[in-house]
Amino acid sequence: RAWGCKIISQHLRWYPERYGDDFLRGLVDDGYRLVVLRRRDWLLQALSAAHATRTRYHFTRDQAASFEAMTIDPVEVLSLLLTMEQEDQAVEAAVADLPHVEVWYEDDLLAPDRQQAALERITAALGLPPAPARSDFVRVAPPTFRGRVANADEVAALLAPTRFARFLERAEFEV
Repeated sequence: RAWGCKIISQHLRWYPERYGDDFLRGLVDDGYRLVVLRRRDWLLQALSAAHATRTRYHFTRDQAASFEAMTIDPVEVLSLLLTMEQEDQAVEAAVADLPHVEVWYEDDLLAPDRQQAALERITAALGLPPAPARSDFVRVAPPTFRGRVANADEVAALLAPTRFARFLERAEFEV
């Protein structure tokens, strides 16, 4: 048997009185095991977050779901990217010296066979027998930047001279 909880990076920053510097260390010392989910493509993560706030956060197989490319303020995208960068750096620092299983969204969760391999890594780390990976959640967003953003050229123009331009280089290809 195992149980868990989700702690998002903002909890660690927004509530330091509750989730201070030693919070995660205390969990590990008490026998908890950390599974850390990270994203490599902050641009698609930012767009996913923006789309979720405009529509809904999760879609399941039994829901009729369609996707319409959104028009988004390029400054909002830049702001979200700055937030994604800050959150990723905070997570990386928080777990740097702690034992944890790292799961990368793009590497471990996009393809069903990779989901199974990731689940097997996690269950092994928890000392649990393997189990089949399954979910009722479905992806509705296209896998590319241009498929998600109606004003992609405008957003790309703002991002091109920034350190986030690296995400545009990969943006036209499926993950």
